[in-house]
Amino acid sequence: MRLSKEELINSYTGIWLKKDANLIKKVFAKDIRYTEFMGNVYIGLEQCLHWFRDWSKVGRVLKWDILSQYDIGNTIIVEWYFESEYEKNTDGFNGVSVIKINNQGLIGSVREYYAKSELTYPYGRINS
Repeated sequence: MRLSKEELINSYTGIWLKKDANLIKKVFAKDIRYTEFMGNVYIGLEQCLHWFRDWSKVGRVLKWDILSQYDIGNTIIVEWYFESEYEKNTDGFNGVSVIKINNQGLIGSVREYYAKSELTYPYGRINS
C-alpha cells in the first residue's frame, strides 16, 4: 500500500524520532541519494542504514517539527525545526528538505539545507 505524501514525511521523521531502522526500508527507495546539509552524501539503502545505526549509537532526535510542507508533483519541500542530542551536546536548528518521490511512491532523494534558528534583525524588525 502506498503512503500519502503526509504519511511518507511522518514516517521519514519517525525513523529518527522512534529510532526505528525498519521504517527506512518502508520509505526510502533502494537507490536513494541522501545529501545532508553539511555535505555528507549517502547513496543507496545500505549506506543510509549504516549512517542511521552509527548516528544512533551516540545521538537521539529530541524534536523534528514540520513547520510547512509544499507538494509540487513528485517533489515535496519541507520546512522544519530539528533538535537533537549528539555526543551529549544538545543543539537545534531550522532546515529545509527537498524530497523527490519515485514512481513507486518511495523517497528517491533528499537534499537538506540548514539555517540558524536564532534570527537577528540588524536594521530592526519591521511589522507589516
